[in-house]
Amino acid sequence: MTLNRITNRALVLSHIPKEASQWAKIHLDDGGDIISSVYGDNRHKDNQRVATFCQFEQLVDAVAHDRTVEPVPNRKTFFGELERIFVMHLHRNPVINQRKSEIFILLDIRLCDTY
Repeated sequence: MTLNRITNRALVLSHIPKEASQWAKIHLDDGGDIISSVYGDNRHKDNQRVATFCQFEQLVDAVAHDRTVEPVPNRKTFFGELERIFVMHLHRNPVINQRKSEIFILLDIRLCDTY
């Protein structure tokens, strides 16, 4: 089931846009940094900081190994390098209870080994 209370996965997937635009940079809200993707960073001088590395949190299922029980989400911190930024526009669609147009930002992050 989705946030919009639609249980038919095939129906929802059929309404997802088939294209996404790729961006080189993104500005984080609330006074955050401007981070660049690896493939969009055009700074080549040695004395410039490259802001492609990031720290992020993600919910991870603590009992993912056991599919017979309900998921137990735990917040976990990860570090990685932002490789690509994709932006998708999902338009208002009453068929899947999408009540307003929204923009989704998808980040392709290569995890860093932090051991």
